[in-house]
Amino acid sequence: MQKSALRKQIGAFFLMPFALPFIMTVPLGMVFGKVYEIWNFSGLDGGHAMGTAALISAAVAGVYALYFLITYRIACDHVICRGR
Repeated sequence: MQKSALRKQIGAFFLMPFALPFIMTVPLGMVFGKVYEIWNFSGLDGGHAMGTAALISAAVAGVYALYFLITYRIACDHVICRGR
């Protein structure tokens, strides 16, 4: 029960600063894709901009998930195991 509560608390703490930038990536990728098309940047069309935005988002999400898991494991060790 303590692990579940701890996971929810840490998850809420991590989700708040992560959700807004992650959600904004797709619309901004679409906007910059259109800007690239309008300004005729060679090699940077809308599809490439969206692909790049998705790849960057996935990499950041992976690093953030790893950071969350490490923080959760450390918190479990300090809060639950030492609390006994």
